[in-house]
Amino acid sequence: MTTVDKTSDDYVKLDKATEATDVAELAKAVKMVEVIAPADLPEGYTFEADVDGTRVPVVVPAGGVKKDQQFRVPMPDESAGPTGVTGAWKDGLFNCLSLGICHPHFCLGCWCRPLALAQVMTRMRLTWTGEPGNVSAVSKTFRNVVVLFVAFIALDNFLSVMVSTQPLEFTENVSEDGTVHEQLVMSPTASLFYALRSGLETCFFLYLLLATCRTRQAVRTHYNIPEQNCQGCEDFCCALWCSACSVCQMMRHTTDYETYPAACCTDTGLPPNAPQSVV
Repeated sequence: MTTVDKTSDDYVKLDKATEATDVAELAKAVKMVEVIAPADLPEGYTFEADVDGTRVPVVVPAGGVKKDQQFRVPMPDESAGPTGVTGAWKDGLFNCLSLGICHPHFCLGCWCRPLALAQVMTRMRLTWTGEPGNVSAVSKTFRNVVVLFVAFIALDNFLSVMVSTQPLEFTENVSEDGTVHEQLVMSPTASLFYALRSGLETCFFLYLLLATCRTRQAVRTHYNIPEQNCQGCEDFCCALWCSACSVCQMMRHTTDYETYPAACCTDTGLPPNAPQSVV
């Protein structure tokens, strides 16, 4: 019987062969997708790519990529949970100035809150009503809210002008002692325009209240954030009494402004190549 002694080189070759087999099996187990770089991007940068009609986050491999370069990456695990801060808010409700008074998220949250809310809804893949939607519906969320907001501003100002340009009418009221009092009142036409304007503003306020409440609830559910105050109605209370601060808090929680600079007029409030939701 002949005995064959294996040298250290033989074991090294065996280990390398085993490692190559493991890598091949791992490649089969992990689905790889081919994407095209939208721009020159550095290593580790994350952007969203369209894979079979679904927007998925893609991390740029080592060495970075050039614009229009094709490269293969593992298909993200859709069953994985959120990668950002979970279990609690990233910061407090009133930390609106933590990034500076001129930061786009604060400016939009204070002066163009519907647009800021639309950006959060797009990040969370919600429709303009604050409900979960498909890719096609979510892609129109920001546009729909912008159209609704502009239409509201235009119609509200039109009705305001119509009220102010209507002539006032004098009415006479006679008191018990016989004294005649003259009083200026709005004409029936002015009263109609005033009622229409009040109804319009009430409807838009209720829409923002509902959309903010639904969006905040979606953010809390996604990041497993429990209610801390006003159990059972915290989202409603924040949307009603602290809507601007609440929207700003959601904007900070659903992205990383230290990595991706804010943008005022994009669908997500982030640069075009940034992922829809980066945390």
